[in-house]
Amino acid sequence: MTYSSEIHRRPDEAHADALYDMLSDALKERGRTPAQRARAQDNADAAFSVLDMWLRSGGELPTPWRRRPFT
Repeated sequence: MTYSSEIHRRPDEAHADALYDMLSDALKERGRTPAQRARAQDNADAAFSVLDMWLRSGGELPTPWRRRPFT
């Protein structure tokens, strides 16, 4: 997974950001029907589980979570 804007980033950082983006996108999904809403909720749950496993195994934090506004 290499994007032009990520050339100077380590692969594990890019992976963490991709997992974060996947979760963020899943949380934005809305369905019109109960079945679509349930599917969107399942997708968000699955995306969260993957990110959770990544973090629990010692993976890098996603970039937005590494920023420190107060130093």
